[in-house]
Amino acid sequence: MSHSAAVQDNPATVPEKTIDELIVEGSAELIAARSITAINAALKRFDLDYRVPLDDDRLNDVATALSKANHVELKFSEELATLQQSLGALERRFFQCVARMEAILANRQLADLDSDELRRFAAVGEECCATIRRLTATQTALAQLDTGAAAAAVARCSAAVDRVGYGILTETMVGHVIRAERALIDAVEAMRAVGQIGARHLGGDGMSHTPDSRLVELLGV
Repeated sequence: MSHSAAVQDNPATVPEKTIDELIVEGSAELIAARSITAINAALKRFDLDYRVPLDDDRLNDVATALSKANHVELKFSEELATLQQSLGALERRFFQCVARMEAILANRQLADLDSDELRRFAAVGEECCATIRRLTATQTALAQLDTGAAAAAVARCSAAVDRVGYGILTETMVGHVIRAERALIDAVEAMRAVGQIGARHLGGDGMSHTPDSRLVELLGV
């Protein structure tokens, strides 16, 4: 039995995709589908009968890259929100600790506190120091969180999707023009052939045709 056959017979040997991978994959398919839908809308607007199939794979790579960039930016946004929430909670906790220490002192000096008050004051002081350490760590994490780079990556990947989509549209339009040119050439050659036949058998100069003024303008004749 071949290795591939063995893998198919034993699904457990195929590594399962993570939730993140499934999200990226599904999002990439939607991005590609939306781009193709926009391309086909443009083709319809320009009266082309051809439509780009939804399974066209030319957008796959850039759509996947954009999907990954979107996912990374989302993770950054979630992490940013979590850190900001933690920072707010730690700041409130710090001020609560300070208020508790002030309440224990009650405008007295440490030397005026009894043993139980000193113990409680020290415990709150330790909690306050721990909160400060966590505050500092959270502030550092926030400063190091480069959300700008994630947003820039999304912008680059989005532009890449647009470029590939535009390339597909222009390639399709060029193909349409080439086919139209060939049809026009064939029609003109057929008209000339008919004119030559008429001139030989019926006399005269044969058929004549004046091109549409719009065609003349487009061709720069």
